[in-house]
This record gives sequence, structure tokens and C-alpha cells, in this order.
Amino acid sequence: MKKSKAIAKYCKECCGDSHKEVTLCHLIDCPLWEFRFGNSASNKEFWERMKRAKSYKNDYPKMVEALRDHIQSPDFTLSRGRYEYLCSKIEVEMKIGLGRLKCLK
Repeated sequence: MKKSKAIAKYCKECCGDSHKEVTLCHLIDCPLWEFRFGNSASNKEFWERMKRAKSYKNDYPKMVEALRDHIQSPDFTLSRGRYEYLCSKIEVEMKIGLGRLKCLK
């Protein structure tokens, strides 16, 4: 099994075997979060799928709010290196204010 398929399978199992829930996952400090679609955040397909998540009219705002709360929580860490980049990229690409910059000050 390819690494991308294994990650996608793991994420589906973690989210209750639902593609929708994998898309709406807000646990950005999971080491697999960036790769849950089978490609990384540096890939155009990643951001296209994130933008398509907006079609979940009821669930998308809840995901954004959960993501914002998760990123602003004191338990969230930038120690693995890429989270600051991911947070700023999410804010720019998705046009949502996560407030991470305020948390870093």
C-alpha cells in the first residue's frame, strides 16, 4: 500500500470512515493532518479540496470555528515547525481569520 493511501485510510478510521469528516478535520497539530487527502499542503489539489469543503454549508462554519479554537488554545504548539506556515497559509488560501498571529504575540 502506498504511503498516501495508508494515511488516507488511517484518517478515515480516525474520523469514523467518512470522507466528509476527514475534510472537516480541525486537528492541525496531528502529524498527518496536512497529508490527510493523500497530498501535502504544498499541492494545489489540497487547497482545491479545502475550498470545496465550503459546500458543507452547516458543517464548514463549525470546522472553521473548531480550527480557530484549536489553534488559539494554549495546548497548540508550533514545535514541529510547519504549523506557523500552515496556519498562515490556511488564513490566506481559505480567507478565514484564525487569529494565530495574535496568539504568537
